[in-house]
Amino acid sequence: MAEEMELQNSHVISERRRRNTQAAARMRERQKERERSLLQHRDELVSKMQRLEAELAVVRAQRHQHEVEDSVHDEYKALLHKLSGELEAANAAMSSIVDEVEKLVDIVKSIDV
Repeated sequence: MAEEMELQNSHVISERRRRNTQAAARMRERQKERERSLLQHRDELVSKMQRLEAELAVVRAQRHQHEVEDSVHDEYKALLHKLSGELEAANAAMSSIVDEVEKLVDIVKSIDV
Protein backbone atom coordinates (compact mmCIF):
# COMPACT_ATOMS: atom_id res chain seq x y z
CA MET A 1 0.00 0.00 0.00
CA ALA A 2 2.85 2.36 0.78
CA GLU A 3 4.31 1.53 -2.60
CA GLU A 4 1.01 2.34 -4.27
CA MET A 5 0.86 5.66 -2.42
CA GLU A 6 4.44 6.41 -3.39
CA LEU A 7 3.70 5.44 -6.99
CA GLN A 8 0.56 7.61 -6.99
CA ASN A 9 2.48 10.52 -5.45
CA SER A 10 5.21 10.05 -8.02
CA HIS A 11 2.61 9.98 -10.79
CA VAL A 12 0.90 13.11 -9.39
CA ILE A 13 4.26 14.89 -9.18
CA SER A 14 5.14 13.84 -12.74
CA GLU A 15 1.74 15.02 -13.97
CA ARG A 16 2.17 18.37 -12.20
CA ARG A 17 5.64 18.80 -13.71
CA ARG A 18 4.30 17.97 -17.16
CA ARG A 19 1.42 20.47 -16.79
CA ASN A 20 3.78 23.11 -15.39
CA THR A 21 6.16 22.54 -18.30
CA GLN A 22 3.27 22.86 -20.76
CA ALA A 23 1.98 25.99 -18.99
CA ALA A 24 5.47 27.51 -19.06
CA ALA A 25 5.74 26.71 -22.79
CA ARG A 26 2.36 28.37 -23.43
CA MET A 27 3.43 31.40 -21.41
CA ARG A 28 6.68 31.67 -23.40
CA GLU A 29 4.71 31.40 -26.66
CA ARG A 30 2.24 34.10 -25.53
CA GLN A 31 5.18 36.30 -24.52
CA LYS A 32 6.78 35.83 -27.95
CA GLU A 33 3.46 36.65 -29.61
CA ARG A 34 3.14 39.81 -27.50
CA GLU A 35 6.69 40.80 -28.44
CA ARG A 36 5.95 40.22 -32.14
CA SER A 37 2.76 42.24 -31.83
CA LEU A 38 4.58 45.09 -30.07
CA LEU A 39 7.34 45.08 -32.69
CA GLN A 40 4.79 45.18 -35.49
CA HIS A 41 2.92 48.02 -33.77
CA ARG A 42 6.20 49.89 -33.26
CA ASP A 43 7.09 49.45 -36.94
CA GLU A 44 3.65 50.75 -37.94
CA LEU A 45 4.06 53.77 -35.66
CA VAL A 46 7.56 54.50 -37.00
CA SER A 47 6.24 54.25 -40.55
CA LYS A 48 3.34 56.57 -39.73
CA MET A 49 5.71 59.01 -38.01
CA GLN A 50 7.99 59.07 -41.06
CA ARG A 51 5.00 59.67 -43.35
CA LEU A 52 3.77 62.50 -41.12
CA GLU A 53 7.27 64.03 -40.99
CA ALA A 54 7.39 63.95 -44.80
CA GLU A 55 3.94 65.58 -45.00
CA LEU A 56 5.05 68.19 -42.47
CA ALA A 57 8.14 68.95 -44.55
CA VAL A 58 5.95 69.44 -47.63
CA VAL A 59 3.57 71.72 -45.73
CA ARG A 60 6.48 73.75 -44.35
CA ALA A 61 7.98 74.08 -47.83
CA GLN A 62 4.62 75.20 -49.24
CA ARG A 63 4.13 77.68 -46.41
CA HIS A 64 7.63 79.06 -46.95
CA GLN A 65 6.92 79.34 -50.69
CA HIS A 66 3.68 81.21 -49.95
CA GLU A 67 5.52 83.51 -47.55
CA VAL A 68 8.13 84.22 -50.23
CA GLU A 69 5.40 84.82 -52.82
CA ASP A 70 3.53 87.09 -50.40
CA SER A 71 6.74 88.97 -49.65
CA VAL A 72 7.49 89.43 -53.36
CA HIS A 73 3.86 90.43 -53.95
CA ASP A 74 4.10 93.00 -51.16
CA GLU A 75 7.38 94.33 -52.61
CA TYR A 76 5.81 94.66 -56.07
CA LYS A 77 2.76 96.32 -54.56
CA ALA A 78 4.97 98.83 -52.70
CA LEU A 79 7.01 99.47 -55.84
CA LEU A 80 3.83 99.94 -57.88
CA HIS A 81 2.53 102.40 -55.28
CA LYS A 82 5.84 104.30 -55.36
CA LEU A 83 5.90 104.37 -59.16
CA SER A 84 2.27 105.47 -59.22
CA GLY A 85 3.15 108.39 -56.95
CA GLU A 86 6.14 109.29 -59.11
CA LEU A 87 3.95 109.10 -62.23
CA GLU A 88 1.41 111.44 -60.66
CA ALA A 89 4.22 113.86 -59.78
CA ALA A 90 5.61 113.61 -63.32
CA ASN A 91 2.13 114.21 -64.79
CA ALA A 92 1.68 117.25 -62.56
CA ALA A 93 5.10 118.57 -63.61
CA MET A 94 4.31 117.90 -67.27
CA SER A 95 1.00 119.71 -66.90
CA SER A 96 2.80 122.69 -65.38
CA ILE A 97 5.31 122.66 -68.23
CA VAL A 98 2.49 122.53 -70.79
CA ASP A 99 0.82 125.48 -69.06
CA GLU A 100 4.10 127.45 -69.11
CA VAL A 101 4.70 126.58 -72.78
CA GLU A 102 1.17 127.71 -73.65
CA LYS A 103 1.83 131.00 -71.83
CA LEU A 104 5.08 131.41 -73.72
CA VAL A 105 3.30 130.64 -77.00
CA ASP A 106 0.69 133.26 -76.15
CA ILE A 107 3.45 135.77 -75.37
CA VAL A 108 5.25 134.99 -78.64
CA LYS A 109 2.00 135.32 -80.58
CA SER A 110 1.28 138.66 -78.97
CA ILE A 111 4.75 139.92 -79.91
CA ASP A 112 4.39 138.84 -83.56
CA VAL A 113 1.14 140.63 -83.97
